[in-house]
Amino acid sequence: MPEDTQSFQYRMWKFVVSAPFEYSIMIMIALNTVVLMMKFHGAPDVYEAMLKYLNIVFTILFSLECVLKIIAFGPLNYLKDAWNVFDFVTVLGSITDILVTEINVRALLPTVSVPTLQHCIHKTLILTWTRHLYLCLKLCAKQAH
Repeated sequence: MPEDTQSFQYRMWKFVVSAPFEYSIMIMIALNTVVLMMKFHGAPDVYEAMLKYLNIVFTILFSLECVLKIIAFGPLNYLKDAWNVFDFVTVLGSITDILVTEINVRALLPTVSVPTLQHCIHKTLILTWTRHLYLCLKLCAKQAH
């Protein structure tokens, strides 16, 4: 908690730890999960485009959550919480996924197929998330003792 109760950081902290903010984030997570489950083989192009744009909107909203929490807690305090690190890495992964799927990757890497590149990036992100989560949980456990 910021010491100066008149500061912008304190007001931001009070906002991000409030119940309405937390409930809003939980609702967004639930809605995002539903949207991710709505994909199916042979879906119409309009349907696929809608899901793609909803994914971008959720990524922007979750990115905003990270930025607000970094402002509220400060970068070091933000990264001390394992869930914040998990959220941050997930947001970075989502941004990376959007960039890879939306940018004409064939122009950048003409010899690598887009699905192969996406598969490699997804595997790398999963390993990175797992490693970061493990290290954060290990650090939190060490601080608790």
